[in-house]
Amino acid sequence: MPIACFMTSILTNSSAVIALQTLRSINSQIDTTNNRFSTGQRISSAADGAAYWAIASTLRSDRGINSAIKSSLALGAAGIDVTTVGLTTTLADLGEIRERLVSAMSENTDRPKLQGEIEILQQKLRTNADTASANGQNWLSVDSGASNPNWTRYANFVLGAPRSDNGTLSTKIEKLDIASLALFDANTVVPHTPLVTGSETIDQIYRLAQSINSSGLSSQITASYAGTNKQGDGTLRLYVRDMSKTIIGSYTNGVAAPVAGVPADHPIDQFGDPQASYVDIAVSDLSAGDVVSFQVSGAPASSFTVTNEGDGIDFSGGSEIHLEIRPFRDKYPAVVYDVLINGSTLAARGFTNLSDVSRWDIVSEISEQIKTQYQSKSVGIENIAEINVSAYAFPYVGLTFSLDASGPHSAIDITIAPPTAGHSAIDIGYGTVSGATTRDEGFQEPDRSPKGILDTTQLVASSFRKNLAGENIVVGYNYVSLAGPGTALAVTPHTTQDQIHGFIQFVDKIINNVTDSITRMASFKAMITGQSELLTMLSDIQQSAIGNLVDADIEEESTKLKALQTQQQLGIQALSIINAVPQNVLSLFR
Repeated sequence: MPIACFMTSILTNSSAVIALQTLRSINSQIDTTNNRFSTGQRISSAADGAAYWAIASTLRSDRGINSAIKSSLALGAAGIDVTTVGLTTTLADLGEIRERLVSAMSENTDRPKLQGEIEILQQKLRTNADTASANGQNWLSVDSGASNPNWTRYANFVLGAPRSDNGTLSTKIEKLDIASLALFDANTVVPHTPLVTGSETIDQIYRLAQSINSSGLSSQITASYAGTNKQGDGTLRLYVRDMSKTIIGSYTNGVAAPVAGVPADHPIDQFGDPQASYVDIAVSDLSAGDVVSFQVSGAPASSFTVTNEGDGIDFSGGSEIHLEIRPFRDKYPAVVYDVLINGSTLAARGFTNLSDVSRWDIVSEISEQIKTQYQSKSVGIENIAEINVSAYAFPYVGLTFSLDASGPHSAIDITIAPPTAGHSAIDIGYGTVSGATTRDEGFQEPDRSPKGILDTTQLVASSFRKNLAGENIVVGYNYVSLAGPGTALAVTPHTTQDQIHGFIQFVDKIINNVTDSITRMASFKAMITGQSELLTMLSDIQQSAIGNLVDADIEEESTKLKALQTQQQLGIQALSIINAVPQNVLSLFR
């Protein structure tokens, strides 16, 4: 039977080493437990569990974003509340104006007094709009002018920041159109005049009508075109005021081809009154050099020669048009349309008569070139759809740039580029000096009225007549707005009931518009409130998920700490006993 041997060494105390390792492990566990107990977290750093720590960090970030969104929505809700109050007050004032107008329908009322009350209410409308401000923003009294750097058409409401499947963060934004909500707009919008303009002179029938109206025959005849294909075929319409007269017309087309005398027409309008007499003369193959004669019965005949001089520009030589167009020099500096029109480019598009290219064809070509380059220039640029270019024709030719003026730099910069290969630039409205630059403000926000709901001037019916069927037909109008005194919304002792009736209909229409605005604001407020409540619930869920991932169980950690402290004490005692063994061995040698 083997005998167990135990060796005691005074150099290496293996038992003490093992006991010390155990004690160190216990101390480490005590430190970990103390940290969890004091911080309340089971995982407080990536070292404690990288996966859970990363997930919890993302959840904390999302929860912080939701909190910021809730605060932003609270500010937005305040703006909506103030705006709604302003609109509600405006609605009440408009109702009072309508009541005053209804009272003014009676001729026995004191109209000057009613007018004074209406003007006070109009001033109140302006005051209400000007004071409806929250957080420095006013959505009822705005200035949408391009010179106002603070103007933005939309109020953006961030509703959430969802993550895609791959973890990419995005934002969900809802826009409130301030332009359609504003009651007053300080922006003075003037009718836009396109920079590229020129009289349309390529149509022979239109040219002939102009010649007649500028002649001595204009006292008896007014000419216009009733139809034209711009190639010499169509209908020339001649009006004569004297009901007893007859118009006789003829024209020669290369060889004699007289047209028989045509009696004047005597139409009756919808009120039973005679209109100006007119006659339609069919025209075919009218061209330069043809002679047209007209005669009103009892008067001498007048002859006119059809011309087409000045119709177009000669591109058979070295002439060209070279433009560099920058839709938004500040916003999109990379977008430059380089437009070059010369004989080569026109011939490539099928033009055969390069010695007489009409302005319409030139402007259309500019528009086509811009549209052709549009797609390649728009790569990587957001909201470039706010830029649009179009050409318009008869009776005038022009190139129009339409812009969504959502920023302070909504303008087109056009530069006359230097001619290429020694060619000379043609003047089509921009000038011929190389390098000359001009700016076209474009149609500012073409999809909305240029003014607010209350200061937009509208045509309002002011007089009516009954037609042969007994129906009321509007025959007179006034330009009216609710912006205040001097806007033609006035009742005086001489104001007719028809005019007041038109005012009432106008105010009633504005009331409906304001009511629609209040409804939209209520819908927005309900959406924001609901979204804010949703974000609160999401934050609670995220907080709970974070707790499940990283929070420590305090009761469990407390119990564990007591057990570890007991193990620590036992370890210290065991280590003390083991360290005493070599001393006991040494005592044998005394």
